[in-house]
Amino acid sequence: MTIDQEDNRREKKVLFMAAISVGALMNLSIGTLMVYLKLPIYINALGTLLIAILLGIRSSICVGVLSTLLTALLVYPLEPYYVGTQITLSIVTGLMARNGFFRSISRTILTGILLGIIAAIASAPVTVYLFGGVPDFCCVSAITLFLLSKGYSLFLSVLGSYIVVETADKVLLCLFVLWLIRGFPQALRHQFVERGYLLRNLHN
Repeated sequence: MTIDQEDNRREKKVLFMAAISVGALMNLSIGTLMVYLKLPIYINALGTLLIAILLGIRSSICVGVLSTLLTALLVYPLEPYYVGTQITLSIVTGLMARNGFFRSISRTILTGILLGIIAAIASAPVTVYLFGGVPDFCCVSAITLFLLSKGYSLFLSVLGSYIVVETADKVLLCLFVLWLIRGFPQALRHQFVERGYLLRNLHN
């Protein structure tokens, strides 16, 4: 291995570690802020989505798992039960980014809706079967109680509440990610052109 190859490999490793760390901290810090402010959205997967575009699915999964563990240690001990949601978001976001679905606002919104529905499907069974249908979020609880009062089953009530909240959350997240990647300076874009799906989601 030549010196240039060794330097390139070291640069990739440093970039990977830095991006994973930043992505996990984004999830943790913004998600925690939303909880303390009691806002009706999560915003705890920003780093997961962004890294899926910049570095691909495997790196995004690392971000999701790491941020879940940090959240469990520092904020919410039950968070690891929902790690499957983060992993699912990583996979679906990576697949959508691979096909250029962050290239336009309309496709980005469609991606957000899809991610919201998928996140709801992944999270609702955990809430129902492990925690007796008691959601981890006040807005979800309110919608769940409303649906229960209308005669829906516990599972459908929890699922419906998650679909409402998660869809709004993921559409906002995807639009924010779109704004971020479009604002990347050329020097920063260059670091990711061969590592993920950034170029497939930028205007020509």
